[in-house]
Amino acid sequence: MILALNGGGMRGALQAGALSELSGQVGEPELWKLFPGGVYGISVGAIIGAYVAFGFSAQNISDILLEWAGVPLDPPRLESLVKFRETNGLDDGRVIRERLRQDFAKRGFDFDSLRIRDARIPLHIIATDCINVRSVIFGTNVRLWDALRSSMSVPFVYKPHTFSCGTFIDGVELCPSIMSAIPMADRPNVFFLLISRSIPVRSGQFFETMTSFKSLHATRKIHERYPNMTCLLTDDETATFNVWGSKESSQATAALGARRFRHFVTEGTGQEFLVRCRPGRP
Repeated sequence: MILALNGGGMRGALQAGALSELSGQVGEPELWKLFPGGVYGISVGAIIGAYVAFGFSAQNISDILLEWAGVPLDPPRLESLVKFRETNGLDDGRVIRERLRQDFAKRGFDFDSLRIRDARIPLHIIATDCINVRSVIFGTNVRLWDALRSSMSVPFVYKPHTFSCGTFIDGVELCPSIMSAIPMADRPNVFFLLISRSIPVRSGQFFETMTSFKSLHATRKIHERYPNMTCLLTDDETATFNVWGSKESSQATAALGARRFRHFVTEGTGQEFLVRCRPGRP
């Protein structure tokens, strides 16, 4: 079994809540054991996927995202606005890097030295190569931070990330459908846990949705193709860039993700997935 996680900013709490619910239902706290085939991730999905691949439990991930809710990112300053044309972004990711350092240190990892190959299961992090204008999946020798920083670099919010492999931005820019990054032969064995919004779009949600029209459409297409293996985490309330949200709002978003997963396996089409996900199943 393989796990695929798309992006969605602070709505990543939906995925954390759903994974926690999955863990409880199958009685397996170590999520990486449920997905021995690996994890594919874009943006916040790449960050959550990294936690899964490096052995963090569902409870660990839920606790971490609650802590993140109270961490302020750098607000726009006059200096950053003046230099915007040079930097092409407002935030350089230092706050998130420090959070990741702390999270991984608690489990005995030196985050700055970790490479993708150090994960317990295959970890596929997707980003956009700005120089060659293509979607990429980083190789196993790339440092974990460089891959994550690249994949999460939402244009104009985060500065593009430049390191030895090139200059990169958010993976969703040229890969709105995470399914397209996965080999066709593997797709029937993928559990797609996808953040989404309602269609038709609510009148007050146009701004939020404009930034993700392509990915929203792609998400629905994946669900149509693999309904038994795709759990849509639909949320029309949580803002994608609500980085100053409270722990209470993050808890509410995670709880919604858990409810969406329960509906998927009890009233939706997810019974097949749940059976396949039981320990001992392929």
